[in-house]
Amino acid sequence: MYKKEKTKKEIGKRIEIIRNNMNITKESFADLIDVTGQHLGKVISGEKGLSIDKIIEISDKTGYSTDFILKGTTTESEIINSKVNKIKKNIEKIDEILKTI
Repeated sequence: MYKKEKTKKEIGKRIEIIRNNMNITKESFADLIDVTGQHLGKVISGEKGLSIDKIIEISDKTGYSTDFILKGTTTESEIINSKVNKIKKNIEKIDEILKTI
């Protein structure tokens, strides 16, 4: 049972990484994958798991592979996706600064 709980926590951490890289709120991410915010919170904390269908849906909607979600394995496209999202965050910050000038 311990291994199952550890796996759920690790998957939850990776889902939180995906959400943060997309720079969206928990509520928006929950809407994206059609779960409640409360359920998403429990998944992220490792209290609840997700069905295989839901993991595939997350992969399809975010561009992250099921390997990354399940095992933490990253592909080159996921690394690029992460970098693009960081650049978008920086552009948004720059835009906010420029609007105050």
